[in-house]
Amino acid sequence: MITMPHQVWQNIMLTLTQEYLEEPSVLLIRDKMRRVLGFTQRFHKEWVQTGTRENGQAYGFYQEYTVLDFYNESAKSWFLIKFADQLNDKV
Repeated sequence: MITMPHQVWQNIMLTLTQEYLEEPSVLLIRDKMRRVLGFTQRFHKEWVQTGTRENGQAYGFYQEYTVLDFYNESAKSWFLIKFADQLNDKV
């Protein structure tokens, strides 16, 4: 599993879209994405509490990120090698 901000995933998707221009269903159908690329994507929103008001009410924001679930180590290794530069810039 790899997590990343949505912006990083969008940049990676642009690259993948160019590579699979002749077969766009690879990126649109989860089962085909898993079969061809070795992973599927999920989007998550998580509440991050940044403080508490005097009346005890919590405040914060929702942090959104993308999760990639890999189904074998070779697919994960391929992904990490191919997109290492973009993943290193996420922090």
